[in-house]
Amino acid sequence: MYCKICGTANLDHANYCLQDGAVLPKNKKTATLGFQKSKSHFCSNCGKEAGDSVNYCMACGTSQTAYQPAAETVINHPAVPAAKMNSTSVKGLFSGFSLSLLKKALIPAIIAFAFMLIASIGAYLPIKDTLNSWFIESLNNESFEILEEIGSDNDLPEPGDLYGYTDTVMSAHLASPVFHFQGASEYMDMAKGSAGVNFLPIFLFLIPAAAFMLAGYLFGRGEQTDSLAERFRGALCIGAIYGILISVLSLFSGFSYKVTTEGFTISMDAAYPFFQLLFTGLIAGGLLAFIGTLFSLEHRKFTGHLQGRIPFGSSLHHGFSAFIRIFAVFALLFTIYAAIKIQELKDSAGMLSLYEPLWKLLENAAFFAASVGFQFGSFVLGMIHFVPLSFSGEGDGEKFELGYSLYTGFYAEQGSSVMDAAGINTFLEMNNGPFFLRLCIIIPILFLVWGGYSMARSTGSSLLNVSVFSLVYAALMAILANVSAYSVRTTFNGSYYDGPANEFFILGVNSLALFFSSFIIAFACAFLGRYLAQWKSAQ
Repeated sequence: MYCKICGTANLDHANYCLQDGAVLPKNKKTATLGFQKSKSHFCSNCGKEAGDSVNYCMACGTSQTAYQPAAETVINHPAVPAAKMNSTSVKGLFSGFSLSLLKKALIPAIIAFAFMLIASIGAYLPIKDTLNSWFIESLNNESFEILEEIGSDNDLPEPGDLYGYTDTVMSAHLASPVFHFQGASEYMDMAKGSAGVNFLPIFLFLIPAAAFMLAGYLFGRGEQTDSLAERFRGALCIGAIYGILISVLSLFSGFSYKVTTEGFTISMDAAYPFFQLLFTGLIAGGLLAFIGTLFSLEHRKFTGHLQGRIPFGSSLHHGFSAFIRIFAVFALLFTIYAAIKIQELKDSAGMLSLYEPLWKLLENAAFFAASVGFQFGSFVLGMIHFVPLSFSGEGDGEKFELGYSLYTGFYAEQGSSVMDAAGINTFLEMNNGPFFLRLCIIIPILFLVWGGYSMARSTGSSLLNVSVFSLVYAALMAILANVSAYSVRTTFNGSYYDGPANEFFILGVNSLALFFSSFIIAFACAFLGRYLAQWKSAQ
């Protein structure tokens, strides 16, 4: 079956064209009208007598013939077995991918990767000295339990820069390192351990996000067709190529430190997750590159091109746009607030200036303010959706949880101190901090109501459209909560410990709880916006 708009060959049982999404006719009907001579001898209009051989009344011109429908012939397509339908559907889905498409995506992907590497230099230089100073002081001032176990009094050589340029690149792609430690001596058994640290400045993700959209824009400008399917396949090719490049770079990232002397051996290294980076490049890179291809169609729209061209396109567009606008406002507000507080701290640093790493960090106020603003803004954004910010963990066989809700205050569970929670809560209430943070709920409410209103005014909206809108917003909120959380997980084994010693700590907003609360809030606000649009149309 061929599409009547673009001429693309489609499967016989297809409902829509694989190329442009046009509706394909399911049935072909042929019908004719049978001619029949009227049996009346008088005109039905004027009553004059009409002869048998005339087709029209001689007095008024009314037709003296009659028509009756002939038998209708309906041509149905033959039924396709389910197994054959599944195989042909999968084949049709991937039929658009070709070597030529991969070649067209290669150059934009390489340009995007090079752009990301260059932009990451600007993010690395302001913080390299600060972070490396922290790492060195931690090694010199805080004795590792592994070194205590092997009982070495030797002065170990400094490991050099533990935080390098490639670590900034990995952090920008939301990849956290896993540290591995190992030590042994002639007096003690081998001790080893690992530590996974998730402490990512999420604002660095703006670098690869811009690179992905640049690649999509370049691909879209070179693409002759406006087909969304073709552009989406090209964006996935860009994501796949980029994912391979960044995952290969991860093999050369991290650090390795090993010292072997007479009587003891110690080694330490850090590595990054290969497959996580491959997945990030494919999925996140593919989606953002697709947005870049949409921007190349018309520079005034991004996801707005989805409206009317794909099922639930309006819901996807407005749900995504609402999230981006809300998060951008929160990030900007708290970045400005952090910059003001950092300047106040620099003016009254006093003895803090003696602590060199902190002073270096304060000197790079722009980087520090952006990092704190984006991170704290994401926390507050989750908290105003009625999900508390919690600090929980497990260590020495005990569990604890301490949390703060904007609406109910601090709470402490299990091994946490209730008195500490009450004291912090009283301090915050005295400074009116929670009151101003609660006012921030106005921001998402306004944008979500506007999203529901715009969706109803543009293409109309049913409850199903409102549900998809809410689902998109809730999913993005849950992803934000997951990537913005801070966590540390450590494991040590050795004769110094009575079995494996495991510790785990996490600071953040529960992503699952945030998903459900965001969905409910977005649905209620979008429904209100839909009602306002219907009310205005009725005026």
